[in-house]
Amino acid sequence: MGSKNPALKPAPFDDEELKGKTDHDLILLLIREVRALTNQTSKTNRLFETRFKEIESKLSEQDAKIKDQGSRLTKQESKMKRLESQLVDQEMNCKYHEEMITNLQKRPTSPVQNVNSDQIETKLSSITTQLESRSLELKRIQHQMEISDQESRRTNIIINELTPNNGESSWNAAERFVRQVLKGDPNMISPTGTKIIKGRAGKQSTLLSLGSVEDKAYLYSLVRNLKGTNFSLDDDLTPAQRIKKNVLLKRRKELLTQNPKSKIKVNVDRMEVDGQLWKLNDSNEIIQYNIKKPNPSPSL
Repeated sequence: MGSKNPALKPAPFDDEELKGKTDHDLILLLIREVRALTNQTSKTNRLFETRFKEIESKLSEQDAKIKDQGSRLTKQESKMKRLESQLVDQEMNCKYHEEMITNLQKRPTSPVQNVNSDQIETKLSSITTQLESRSLELKRIQHQMEISDQESRRTNIIINELTPNNGESSWNAAERFVRQVLKGDPNMISPTGTKIIKGRAGKQSTLLSLGSVEDKAYLYSLVRNLKGTNFSLDDDLTPAQRIKKNVLLKRRKELLTQNPKSKIKVNVDRMEVDGQLWKLNDSNEIIQYNIKKPNPSPSL
């Protein structure tokens, strides 16, 4: 005998069951089946309603994150514009005072002129003091702009060498990358934007803006799955941060040439070399520090 097809369910009642049934019995059987179907439909509808509510709730959370991120970016852009305006004013003031000093120094001295050299020296000293004060203020504004720029990039991540396929959006490419390459779940992150940029070695890459640093940490936790691929993940660094990191990477290459067995870990403005800390000062010069290792715990 052939095996029964599990997909085919037996009829609720067959011809033998109907034999001898009165019209009243048949009506009761029909009512029973209609009730069973109605209950099943109601259950299915409730499951769909529950699922739809979960999806709507998650979409609402993502919309709220996107709006919050947009508000933060707007504030950062406004702050950057104010700082840029202050920077232009400070640069103009510095240029004005520099020109004034230059003109005073070039002015010829003549015995005919009744010029008090002490007054000139006093004026020059006053202008020099103002110039130094302006220079300090300029550095302060530049520092504020750098901090603001770093904050605006804090939740960004660069996917090196990821570009959309034909007819594919940059976000769909990023979603495909998370699912197929990182082996992750795109629903675990809340993206706020994507765009194509130049990544490592000037190659086209994708900049992914995320809703939180937790989203970014989730992607970095899957970086082990990039082994054997051409892809890599990088933080979105400011130009000043990239300069600092390039200085350290150059030094790292030199150290590895001298000793290929060295253990070197590079961060943005510091690196650890065989248990020693190397940091950059404000002039991007490398300063070496010793790391004190903790004393071993006494044996009991």
